Amino acid sequence: MTVCIASTNIKHNVLVFATDRMVTTAPLPIEFEHKIPKIAEVTKYCVGLVAGSALRGKGIFEAVQDQTGGKSLSIHKIAQTAKIVYQNQRLQIIEDIFLKSKGLSLQLYTEKGKDILPLSLHQQLDRQISTFNFQLEVIIAGIDEHGPHIYSIYNPGFIECYDSIGFHAVGTGALHILASLYNVYDPECIPAESIYCVLRAKRDAEIAPGVGQRTDLGIIDNTKKLKYFAENADLFKKFDELYRVEKEGRKTLTKASEFAKIAITDNSQQEKEAGCKEVANAEKTPEKGKPR
Repeated sequence: MTVCIASTNIKHNVLVFATDRMVTTAPLPIEFEHKIPKIAEVTKYCVGLVAGSALRGKGIFEAVQDQTGGKSLSIHKIAQTAKIVYQNQRLQIIEDIFLKSKGLSLQLYTEKGKDILPLSLHQQLDRQISTFNFQLEVIIAGIDEHGPHIYSIYNPGFIECYDSIGFHAVGTGALHILASLYNVYDPECIPAESIYCVLRAKRDAEIAPGVGQRTDLGIIDNTKKLKYFAENADLFKKFDELYRVEKEGRKTLTKASEFAKIAITDNSQQEKEAGCKEVANAEKTPEKGKPR
């Protein structure tokens, strides 16, 4: 129960991303907004967003980091690596749940299952394995030498590129996000407008079940630097006021000339105190796979 969103700005070579912080526990349906964001820094220029099991998502991002080894890879290669990790971890859980209790490994089942198992049991296992839902949706998004890119990975390990559309969302609030962005997305608008459109879509999605009000918002700019905006930052306050005015019907989407007045790359002390954190200049490197 959550929502994750990524959007590209082709003209200015910027990627905008956002998530909520809602967590739903199992087996009891308890929801709460966690203190830990759902954003993982896969590389210095690529982020991973996860809807579904946060624990499984963390494991995937850690494995991708280990396999890429800090190399400067294309977003396509990083996403393909994440897809393979996703598929392998899904198969490992399938083996643990359905096969090990019967003294089988996945390899043994695949090679000799039909020969060593009763037909009815083999058919049952085959059905359980083929329909097993990993309950995880992942967005891999970042900027490389070819520009901003968005990929998404779904059960059972299917990958899709959303570069031609320019934005994508996963989670229970995804339909609200997409409906909002369909009306306002512009791949050539100024960066401040791109950020507002993402935050606007996130606010629209908060009516969906399981979507929290807390928001983690960030960008990767044309220098491949990650930047996060705290909820108490001036940028949030300005955009939330614009959103409130727009929803009250007193104003349509703000004109580009008005967005141009809103600074998003100011390095002043005031902005830093407001909560804007440049990861590239951080004194301490985050732990592998640890969400920010």
